[in-house]
Amino acid sequence: EPLLEALPALDLTGTHWLIAGGESGHHARPMQPDWVRELRDQCEASGVAFFFKQWGGRTPKAGGRLLDGRTHDDMPPLASPNGDYDSASAVLTRGETAADPESMERSLLQCVQGPSVVMGITAMPSGRW
Repeated sequence: EPLLEALPALDLTGTHWLIAGGESGHHARPMQPDWVRELRDQCEASGVAFFFKQWGGRTPKAGGRLLDGRTHDDMPPLASPNGDYDSASAVLTRGETAADPESMERSLLQCVQGPSVVMGITAMPSGRW
């Protein structure tokens, strides 16, 4: 994130989690709903957890988090300290809430271990990553 263009040929091989979101701040550039839908659909077809963080805008919460009438909070399995895999809901026991996706994302980035891959995508108009 921020998602600045469509990514129709994104290779999700080996990816367990994709977080998408729009740009926020004074000069935020708009994100098109079809770009996000396309990523969501690619994730669903590939079995990749899809987390939609925000639409973006002047402030991070300006546009909300709903995509097609619902939030998308999928998370990959996490490895616990003893090596057992558990659902990402383990992060919620640390006091994080789904209402605060940024702090939850920070916790997940600290907790994801083992074969899980966290992938942050910034697509530049030039096609560079």
